[in-house]
Amino acid sequence: MRKDNVKERIERLASEIRLHKYLYHNKEPRISDQEYDALVFSLKQLDPEHDELKKIGPPPDEDSGWPKAIHHFGQMRSLQNAMTIPEYEKWLSSVSKPQGRCCVCEDKFDGLSIELFYENGIFCQGITRGNGHIGDDITLNVRKMQFLKPELKEKITCSLRGEIMLFKKDFDDINAEIAKTGKKPFANPRNAAAGICKRFDGKWSDKLRIVIYDIVSPDINFSWETEKMDYLSKTLDLITANYKLMTPQGVVQLRQQYADSIRDSLPYYIDGIVVKLNSVSLQKTCGFTPTGDPKWAIAFKFDARGVASTILDITCTVGRTGVITPNAVIEPVEIDGSTVKAATLHNFDEIERLGVGVGDIVMLYKAGEIIPKVQKVIKSAGNPFKTPTKCPKCNSTLVREGAIVYCDSENCEGKDFRKIRHWVDVLKKRMDLENIGESTIEQMYDKGMIKDPADFYTLTIDKIASLERSGEKNATKIVKSFEKCKEMDIVTFLAALAIPSLGPTMAETITEEYDLFALMEEVTIDDLAKIPNIGPQRAKDIMSGLDKRRKLIEKLISLGIKIKVRSKTPTNLVSNKFEGKSFQVTGAISKVNPATKKPYTRDDWYELIQSHGGVISRVNKTLNYLVATRSSSNKIKKAADLGITILTEEAFWKMFEE
Repeated sequence: MRKDNVKERIERLASEIRLHKYLYHNKEPRISDQEYDALVFSLKQLDPEHDELKKIGPPPDEDSGWPKAIHHFGQMRSLQNAMTIPEYEKWLSSVSKPQGRCCVCEDKFDGLSIELFYENGIFCQGITRGNGHIGDDITLNVRKMQFLKPELKEKITCSLRGEIMLFKKDFDDINAEIAKTGKKPFANPRNAAAGICKRFDGKWSDKLRIVIYDIVSPDINFSWETEKMDYLSKTLDLITANYKLMTPQGVVQLRQQYADSIRDSLPYYIDGIVVKLNSVSLQKTCGFTPTGDPKWAIAFKFDARGVASTILDITCTVGRTGVITPNAVIEPVEIDGSTVKAATLHNFDEIERLGVGVGDIVMLYKAGEIIPKVQKVIKSAGNPFKTPTKCPKCNSTLVREGAIVYCDSENCEGKDFRKIRHWVDVLKKRMDLENIGESTIEQMYDKGMIKDPADFYTLTIDKIASLERSGEKNATKIVKSFEKCKEMDIVTFLAALAIPSLGPTMAETITEEYDLFALMEEVTIDDLAKIPNIGPQRAKDIMSGLDKRRKLIEKLISLGIKIKVRSKTPTNLVSNKFEGKSFQVTGAISKVNPATKKPYTRDDWYELIQSHGGVISRVNKTLNYLVATRSSSNKIKKAADLGITILTEEAFWKMFEE
């Protein structure tokens, strides 16, 4: 590369880093963290002493940049929500209606989950929650945070789970400091905590505080939740969440007291109370949902607070399935510590029921969602919104079915772009597709380079390099990234097609029964409808979606997309522990594969069985074991009828480790 080209590349990188750093810390990011890190890494390679790098601060990990993705000590789980008293009572019924003072209540902080790893009592690492299995290593910033104990009072090896949060006063002080510079302040304390904890320069990390609510250790067992919290707060001398032992009825009263007065008197923001069963034995009996949420705990949220604002505009967007979604642009207003500029109107029946229109003063409320809802019209401007009859993207006549209005045109660019973006989103999540952001996709689409997901696999380095803010190096990375993702499992492939009702969970369910060939050539709507949790309408939508995408599927396969076959022949035999035994699984596997740092996929699990001498078999009379990670399926029913041994996932892994 010529010297003048190198200099131009350096300055362009520095300019991009300045732009995206500003956008990120003002909560308007346009690229992913990985793409930002790639920019920093590229600049370091070309000019390690560049001033822009000094402003950012050198990454602590010289090889891979910072923050670095780290596997958790054990899964960090999330909680189910109860938004109303009936929902809370329904949860109580699901855990056998516990009696007496059996519930432990804690403040539900509006912050960021964190795992703190200690070895022999010494703090070693701080990791964000991430996806629950893998998070970002932010140890350097965690060491500056308030309430962190560098050394525990007992020399134990453990994982502490807690919340990073900002006190109200600290949040106001930081925003006041930002405002003096003329920059946009943080929208709310949670966003501020999330942004600050990942700053390279560590600024404001000392304003963050860590409050502990859980411990995971192979060396410690508790019989009661209160016993665990006492150990954390008294024995280890940690700052923990406030906790109280209550009756189920007392929980409702406490929530109301918090909502009426206590929450406003606290120095930090909370949006509800966490309710856990006190008995650890009962917790184990309750177990977890298929997605890994504990059944024995729930976040009991406060009732929504209403705030008035004026509707400035009502916009309609086209979703990837063609559904037209109305949203209100509102006069900026603060709700529960967040500044909001938009509100959902749900659907067109709701708009007509409310009689809402531009210029109206309306009551907004949040009920657990990020975007608030319009609750009612306080004062009408006399300009009720009329349901559109033409698509805002392609001008085709819209179809209305009840509350739903959608564009049925197969040539609608609004649908096409969202289907293309959906393909990329699924591959990023399930296959680690990288180096391509939404702005790049938009440029490709606007310039006619891509009209459907298959066109990604026809792009050349020269074509991509011609885009704004691109270049040969970045273009090469994009081409290689898509090439790397050409071989995929059937669940990823189906989920990426943007078919209504067909996400990863539903695709997993369907492909337990049928492969791609069967779905395209043999399966009927009636066949699909018989699978649990599908039913006639969903089956019709899925089969119709597959039929409409037949040409796309054929095009993808012709361009080299391969659906990984679940091989019955192991490539490398590790042991013979499963020799003479046959296995099948139903449901998603939660255990993390050490090789990928993600939960085992179906194909990974099959390979594991085969590598230890086992055989993968269909559910028939020759099958030895069915591993069931869900409560019901056709496979479970058939296995039970045939007298096949059905194992829980926990029982299988215990067998595996013997």
